[in-house]
Formats: sequence, C-alpha cells, structure tokens
Amino acid sequence: MFISVLASIATVVPAAADDTQGELSATDAVVAVQEVASQSNTGPIDEAETFTVESDGSRVVVGEGTKVAIEAGNSPTITLESEIYEPLHVNGGLEGEVEVTSDGTSVYETKQNYSVVPLPYKDGSIQLINVIADSAAPERYEYDFSSTTPVSITLKDGVAVILDVNGDFIGGVTAPWAYDAHGVAVPTHFEIAGSTLIQVVEHSSGSYTYPISADPYLGQKLFSWISVDSFQGDSRVNLQPTDFGRGMPPWVMTGAGWTEAVGWPGPVPVGPILGSKATLRQQFDCHAFGNAFAGTWNLERFRPNRTTVWSFGVAIHHCNWTTANQY
Repeated sequence: MFISVLASIATVVPAAADDTQGELSATDAVVAVQEVASQSNTGPIDEAETFTVESDGSRVVVGEGTKVAIEAGNSPTITLESEIYEPLHVNGGLEGEVEVTSDGTSVYETKQNYSVVPLPYKDGSIQLINVIADSAAPERYEYDFSSTTPVSITLKDGVAVILDVNGDFIGGVTAPWAYDAHGVAVPTHFEIAGSTLIQVVEHSSGSYTYPISADPYLGQKLFSWISVDSFQGDSRVNLQPTDFGRGMPPWVMTGAGWTEAVGWPGPVPVGPILGSKATLRQQFDCHAFGNAFAGTWNLERFRPNRTTVWSFGVAIHHCNWTTANQY
C-alpha cells in the first residue's frame, strides 16, 4: 500500500507562484501526492499498491484478473490488462529516470520542472499524478492510447471514454483534478486529438502555491466482483464497483457497466439472470445514479417491475422498492 512518509521527513516547503524551484526530489513529490489524498475527488490514493520490479526492469502490479505493467527505460509504455477487456496501452506521461523512495513508491523525474508518481491499484487501474514544481513546468500533458485494434476517445462531463474499433468501451479516465500545496483547486480539463488525451493544467498564470499535483486516473474494470445468491426465495445479483468504477458517471455505468455485468465470467452465468426480469435492470440503473454512495449493489429479483420510473420516491426506497409505482 501507499505508505505515508509524512511523519518521518520534513514537509515540502511550498513555493509561491513566481518562485522557481526546478525539480523536486522524489520524496518531496510523494509528500505532495499524499497531501492531496484528503481531497474528496482525488481517488483512492491511500490504497495504491507498490510495484514489483521484474528482472528486466519493468514494473508490475497483479490483481485478481488484472495487471498493470510499466516497461523499463525512458518514456515507457503502460499496459492495463484484464480478463474482460482487450489490453489498453498508454504512451506518454512517464519520462526520465525512475527513483524509488524509502516507502517503495516509484517516481519519474522528468527534468522538465515536474515529476510523475504512478500509483497502481489491484483493480487494474492507475493514476499518473504529475507533481508540478513551479511555473516553468508545462501546462499540457499528453497520453496516447492504443490497443489490439484502433481506439478513439470521447469526452463528456469531463470524463474520457476510450472505445475500440467497434465503438465498445475499453477503458476510461475519470474527470481530472489539480490542487496546489494549500489545497486550492487549479483549473484543469481534458482535450482530445485523435487517440491522444491531453490534460491541460492552467497553473502558470494564476496565484498558486507550488507544488501542484494533478492526475489523470485511468482504468478498465468497472466492477471488482459479481456474485449470485438467493434472497426472499429468488435470485439476487451482487455487484461491487471498483474504485475506478466509483469515479465513472451514471451514463458510463448504465452503458458499459451493464454490458460488463451481463458478460461477467464466473461459475454462475450472470447475464441470463439480469435479463430475466425488468426490475433487475431498473435496480441496476438506480444504483448507477447513486454509485458514489451505493456500497455493494444488490439486485433482487423478487422485487416488482416498476410501472413508474424508478426515480420516483428514490429518496425513500433507495432502489429497494416494494411496489410497482410507489415505495
């Protein structure tokens, strides 16, 4: 896990917007990342894993049915693998020599006034956190995506979705964030150019305190596990969103999330159960809209099909209605 080094070293001394610090040390970069972990939208930073360094110099984290790998060398390719999707390759984002800090975190020192701290997770996702040292650092950070077939990128609600040649979901990137050393939000957004995603961090013209930390957070799997059991004498499907999936908006979960659930591999086929009664899809969509707060999604077949849209009375029934048109 991403072990805190805050207690054992001096905190980074912030620099004003007009100061020039040059490169941060690897440890200072890690401290800056840990400082933003308390923000509500920065993802599961404290749950990050430590890479295993292979004999060829590559870095790997293996989860249940997932793998995050970074090639050895300068400007390495990052690859996300899972048992559900085709592999997703990312070029860009990592440059320069890599240093491993005392807590085991890998830090890429770019020599361009910013460092990159890649944080991998067991669900097969990864954050590439750019720690910007001063106003001389770039404002644009480019990531080129590829797979076994050509890919395209769509942007909606600040979220990037990567699609394969058939237009099917193959991965995504949560809405970007950026914070300065005092927790002040820095304007940031995504742009796309073909299969390249660009994060723009508008830091050089503002009054911000450096270092500034900014992600992108990318992944594939929207659920970490799906199981089937019985409840009230009928089938129940239980779905646990990944941390990455929690960061995806409802329109991704009701689209790509439903497709992932229907095709989920396992000893008990999930798709036939989900397709056996309309209430299961209705409960799925209801949970998708409360995804950030829903915990494990429990879809219970005994519940009636809704004749009134499920959103009616949702504050009362919380996706667990007992009537077709009320609560």
